[in-house]
Amino acid sequence: MIHTRDISYSYDNKQFFNFPDIFCKGGEQMLILGQSGIGKSTLLHILGGLLRPKQGEVMIGDVSTNGLTNAALDRFRGKNIGIIFQRNHFLSSLNVVENLMMTQRLSGTNIDRSAAMNILDRLELKHKYDSKTNDLSEGEKQRVTIARALINKPKLILADEPSSALDDKNCEKVISLLDEQAKAINAALVVVTHDARLKNIIPNQIELS
Repeated sequence: MIHTRDISYSYDNKQFFNFPDIFCKGGEQMLILGQSGIGKSTLLHILGGLLRPKQGEVMIGDVSTNGLTNAALDRFRGKNIGIIFQRNHFLSSLNVVENLMMTQRLSGTNIDRSAAMNILDRLELKHKYDSKTNDLSEGEKQRVTIARALINKPKLILADEPSSALDDKNCEKVISLLDEQAKAINAALVVVTHDARLKNIIPNQIELS
């Protein structure tokens, strides 16, 4: 689960953001809405430990990420936070299952090929395990991104604009898939987006203004 309190951030003491408190339990969803420039990406980066807040606290499980050293935060993120970015950042020299195992390696988790194959199977991608990521369709790449976010069974899954380029049918399909997979590992799922269609899919919402 994730809980934040009194989070704020500023860029060079010129652009200031004050964010509402967030509380999302394992197995639950939360939608964070807002237009471009309102601070959605900044908030996602704070939740994911990629930025440190200027004040306030981020709790993931029973750990306050504020007090971790940079090295400890990197290790904690790798094991406890799965992030689905708008752009896929794959290692093109590796195949699909090798990309998942590299995520295990970078987090300090034991490399477990069978676990990677099981996740690919759940996402109907097992037959693509030895394909290079550049050879996948956009939909397949998106599912590999989801698999990579799930591979270490994180406590928190963050999804950055996962539906912005999708039509209505595929929008619902991807959000349903994210929810299903997050519940399977009892992870909190936080979706950050400007896509108003998700208001009808995820009832637990915060709108940044």
